[in-house]
Amino acid sequence: SIEEHNNILAFEAINTYYPYEVNNEGSGIGLENLKKRLNLIYPNKHKFSQSISNNLFNIKVVIQL
Repeated sequence: SIEEHNNILAFEAINTYYPYEVNNEGSGIGLENLKKRLNLIYPNKHKFSQSISNNLFNIKVVIQL
């Protein structure tokens, strides 16, 4: 989901959790790249969180525009 309200952009993605060791797909650098880009483009104006619960992987990004 994605929404914007009062110059705040909020994005949330939820997906089934498959640990990297199990599926051996991809390079595993996507989230690290996202964190670096957020720090470069929106320093002190963003929040990033990730969690795993009930076999679901969840990320949330909130950006002050």
